[in-house]
Amino acid sequence: MNFIIYVLVLLISFNCQSQNLPTKFDTVPIGNNVYRSNQPTLTQLKIILKNYNINKVIRMNGLEGTGVSIESEKRFVENLGKEFLYINAHIGYENGFGYVESINLIQPHLKQGNVLIHCTAGADRTGYQIGRFIKDNTKWSNDEIWRYTIQYNSWPKHICYGRWGYIKYMEAFYSLKDWCKEQKYVCKICDRY
Repeated sequence: MNFIIYVLVLLISFNCQSQNLPTKFDTVPIGNNVYRSNQPTLTQLKIILKNYNINKVIRMNGLEGTGVSIESEKRFVENLGKEFLYINAHIGYENGFGYVESINLIQPHLKQGNVLIHCTAGADRTGYQIGRFIKDNTKWSNDEIWRYTIQYNSWPKHICYGRWGYIKYMEAFYSLKDWCKEQKYVCKICDRY
């Protein structure tokens, strides 16, 4: 009987903790203990760093209405004995390849594993970095990476309307030219291919 009560308490505790996590907190499907998220509160961050094997937090956003400044998050993470990095997600764009400099700064940390990467919404900046991580470390096709990535964002409608900010994100793992050919979208941005 005590074992059953113990298991119930554990299940209730886990359920309560998971309800306190950011809405887009998730593990990256290829392993290596890489997690992605939208901006966590400091309380959520404490739960994540306490219950998941994360040694490093990579942030790619400014304050942007989140209520958590870069400085307060850095102090909080480092006080828990973990490493914190702020890396701008928009450095060194190259046509067809995305933000190459940001990719080169972030990807080695993802490859090391035991990391949480996030931005404000956990959709676009996080999405392109995770897409690139999957591309470099699996045999997934561009289409498989695309389908995984758009679970977290609304890139198709933005890309079809020629919103270059989203195209630049996608190009970290899928060039616009290849996307238009392979996805067979009929939209104004692909009319030129």
